[in-house]
Amino acid sequence: MAFGSGGNKFGSGGDLSTDNGSVCALRVKEEEITCSTSDATTEDSNFFPANSVPVAISIRVTTAITNNAFIKKIGHTNNANQFAGSADGNQDFGDGEIEAADSTAVTGGGGNITFHSATDLVITHNATPSAGVVRVAYYYYQITPPTS
Repeated sequence: MAFGSGGNKFGSGGDLSTDNGSVCALRVKEEEITCSTSDATTEDSNFFPANSVPVAISIRVTTAITNNAFIKKIGHTNNANQFAGSADGNQDFGDGEIEAADSTAVTGGGGNITFHSATDLVITHNATPSAGVVRVAYYYYQITPPTS
């Protein structure tokens, strides 16, 4: 099915592609992450795919974070760019805002960030020595540059 001019078209999965091989695809990546029992920071390696542009990120506590601990920040290791509009690349949460089972938060992608290489997700918490489980969903555009 043709879309506009210049060879743009929708692929079978709804991706916008061109005859030159470039593709823009809307994707969602979800993972369940256990907050560390020994550190105040939990990292998930390569959570943010290369060549991705954030739309939003959501977090939901699936197992309550115990001992009055809570999620303090969610962000990434590529702090040269902003995430969710904060200067340090993190989305801050208030004390106790994200701790109980079914606590949720959704934040925007920041507008000007692109992960050119795979980047780690960072969750900062005060869950030492307790633990909890969160489900994080990353909504993003996956960009494939032209092949010719």
